[in-house]
This record gives sequence, C-alpha cells and structure tokens, in this order.
Amino acid sequence: MKNSEAISQSVSARIINELKAGGYSAIAVNTSGRENNWDTEKICVIRDGKDVCDINCSTNTISYSNRHDRSEVERILALIVNLQEQEGNYINAPALKVNKLENYRLLSEYNNVILAACRASGLNPAMQKVDSIQYVTWARDSFDDGVQTGHYFSENYAAAKEDFAKRSGLINEDKLFSETELIALYDGLVKLEGIDNTNEAEKILNSVKRKISNVIPDIENKIYGRNPVFKENERYCEIDDKNAEPEEWMGEEVQENFAQ
Repeated sequence: MKNSEAISQSVSARIINELKAGGYSAIAVNTSGRENNWDTEKICVIRDGKDVCDINCSTNTISYSNRHDRSEVERILALIVNLQEQEGNYINAPALKVNKLENYRLLSEYNNVILAACRASGLNPAMQKVDSIQYVTWARDSFDDGVQTGHYFSENYAAAKEDFAKRSGLINEDKLFSETELIALYDGLVKLEGIDNTNEAEKILNSVKRKISNVIPDIENKIYGRNPVFKENERYCEIDDKNAEPEEWMGEEVQENFAQ
C-alpha cells in the first residue's frame, strides 16, 4: 500500500505520536547508515508484542506480512493520508493578515468566517517534544479588520472543518444531528422494536440504527454502559393474581432492571 508522496519528517513525528496515543509501539528507524543522519526513514509498528507493519517514509509504502492485519493497516494508512493532507494544506496556505495573529495561516474563508491553523510545540505523555497543527475558526470583525468569537479545536482537524462549515453557512446546521440528539434518537428506536411493526418498518428502524452506529460506533455503551438493553421476558410478566402489587408478581430480574 502506498501514496504518491514521501512522508516528511514533521508528518512522521506526528504519525509516531498518534500511533503511540492509540496503543501502538512505534519505533523510528534510520536505514541509510549515513553518519549524523537522524531522519526517520522507517517506522516499525507493533501492538501487543506483534509486528503489525512497517512504514517506509522515503517511498511512502506500508508493508505487512499477515493478511489478517489488513483492516488494521488500512486504518493506519488512513491516519497517514489525513496527516499528510493537513501538512499540505498548512504549507500551501497564505498567512492570515490579521494583527497579532501572524503565526496563523488562512486555510479557508467563506461568508466572513475563517478557518485558520498554526504550528505549536508541546510535550507528549513521555515528556518528549512534539509538534502539531492547531485549528481555530473565527468570525471577521468588520469594524477593525480583526477577528472575534474564536472556536478552538487543538489538533482536531475534522471538528474544526465541521464547525467552519456550520458557522459559514456552507451546510445547514438544522439538517444535522448532534451526538446527543443521535443518542436520544437511537434509544427511542430501540424502544420501538417489536411494537407490532410491519416488516418494512422494522427494516427502516434497523437501517437508521445502523447508520447512527456508523457515526457513533460505541453508542450502546454510551447509552447503556455495562447494562444490556432491557427486553421483557414473558415468563416474568405473567400475572397470576390481577389484584397483586407489582412487587409480588415480577421476577427479580425485571425488578432489578426497573429499579436502575
């Protein structure tokens, strides 16, 4: 697997940092043997003591030996492509011509809303220096050619782009659902399951649930935590005495779920 351009040193450093944050062991290797050359030419990626893949920064090639690792390698490739896109956009962007913001570059502007970025240095959990690209959106201030109301996203490129699209009007925010709204919608769909729905209605419910799960993969854990989705069991819902209080006829399992 490969992409056309070589991986720059700044991107390779960010790849290593991101992989380590994701639970991998990422080892920078210099393969040229040239004296005093500390460039990263290869990144060895390991998880749980097992070799996952090697990233060749010179040829932008990923090699792996176990075909079962392909999906994992494709996720790593997607990470590399994303970081290279960010680096390319930043390098090619003009300076943001606003007072006291000389370090920022203008990535995009529409309808008086700005998407900008700057380079920043910090320390990772291992107390090693790490460079990053930080993102922000601003509204143009028409009075003094400045900016106002900054929304800061640290390294979250996807969130910054989404915020820019919403603030600038490129997309209609009323047509989008927030994560909180999607979670509430999913929970409501679960409660509709099995309520005398037609086969076609059930298909639609399952299709919508699947789409929401693709957006929020761990949605059931967010809603229910360690508790499974409650489903009534008929043997606990048989009423022998219609005048009995619920505590007398409900089984323990149902009482426990109702009490939570």
